[in-house]
Amino acid sequence: TITFSGGNSLNISSNITDNASIGAYTWTSPSNAISSDNFYASASVDETITHYLKATNFNFTIPSNATILGIEVSVEAKRDALVGVKFASVKIVKGYIGSTDKVAGELNTTDWNYNFGSSLDLWGENWTPANINADNFGVVIAFDNFGGLGTAYVDEMTIRVYYSATSSSTQTFSSIIPQGNTTWNVQGCDSDSLCSFAVNNYTITFDNVAPVIKLPFY
Repeated sequence: TITFSGGNSLNISSNITDNASIGAYTWTSPSNAISSDNFYASASVDETITHYLKATNFNFTIPSNATILGIEVSVEAKRDALVGVKFASVKIVKGYIGSTDKVAGELNTTDWNYNFGSSLDLWGENWTPANINADNFGVVIAFDNFGGLGTAYVDEMTIRVYYSATSSSTQTFSSIIPQGNTTWNVQGCDSDSLCSFAVNNYTITFDNVAPVIKLPFY
C-alpha cells in the first residue's frame, strides 16, 4: 500500500470584471487579465483609488477530505512611465470580499509577478475545499498613485492553494518477486504536488512531475 499526503494547485481565473464597490476609476478590458499574453486590463489612476479588478471562477478541484493550509495570489502587472503607481488593496474573495488587506510598493514599468500570501497564509479566513472550489472564490486588487495621473496594467492573476490530504493505492504481488523497477500509477496527486509515500516502513518524498512513482526492489 502506498499512502501519500499534501499538495498544491495553481489555477488561473476565467472571469475577471470591474467591481465598483471601491474607488473611482473604471477598468478597461478587464477580461484581458485572464491570460499572460501582453494584452492588458488597464485603469487610469491618481491619488484616488481605482475600482477593484475582481477575479473569480478559478476552477479548483481540491479533494473533499483536504485541509487548506495556505493561499498565494500572484498578479502580473506593470505601470506606464509615470512614477508612483502602486497596489492600494489586495483582498481574497470568499463569496464576499475579505477584510485582510495586502499591499505592495510601486509597480515596475515592465511586467512583473507580485506575490501575496504564502503556503501558510489563510488571509484571516477559515476554509473548506468547497469554499476554494466554488465559482465565487477569488481575489480583488486596486491601485492608486502618489505621483499624479498614471496607468496600471494587469496581464494575469493566478492563485495557488496549498493543502494536505491523504489517500492510498495498493499494488499486490502473489508469487512473483519483481526485479528492477516496478511502477505504480498513483491517482490524486497532481503535477504540482509534493507527495510523501510510505512503503514497508520506508518513506519517499518527491516532486511529482508526473503522477507516477518508481521504486526499486531487490
